[in-house]
Amino acid sequence: MFQHLSVSPSEHVIIEAHPDVLQHMRETGWYDKKGVTILEGKWQDHIEALHIPGFDVVYTDTFSEDYVELHKFFEILPELLEGPDSRFSFFHGLGATNALFYDVYTQVSEMHLADVGVNIEWSEVDVFADTTPATWGKTREYFAMRHYRLPIGKMRTV
Repeated sequence: MFQHLSVSPSEHVIIEAHPDVLQHMRETGWYDKKGVTILEGKWQDHIEALHIPGFDVVYTDTFSEDYVELHKFFEILPELLEGPDSRFSFFHGLGATNALFYDVYTQVSEMHLADVGVNIEWSEVDVFADTTPATWGKTREYFAMRHYRLPIGKMRTV
């Protein structure tokens, strides 16, 4: 998505651990894209490399990590963001097969982000509205509920 913006990012850092995804990225030319840096492994493997002047946008996918690891990421997030105009989001699939768990993870995430100075706004996306299989692909299987909550965060200004 970032690569299709009207103004491409000057630097686009992708951290990816899954070997199948990395192979797909090789096959589709991601390693050769201008301004794209791919760090193979988990974010925890590259945390020191991430301490550069800061990012305008940070997005993380929580897939295959538990909430403890996501919470650790939240704690370093203020160091990764460039400033008050920077944005943060994450794939919020936490407990997405159970309405109660999804509500709890939504609230807990919001509280933990508030603790580090990040305000979150949630936008609801109706995952059932578009029944075209190509839109969601296999990802659709992760959602038992109608609405996905898309989090958009930014640093709180004093």
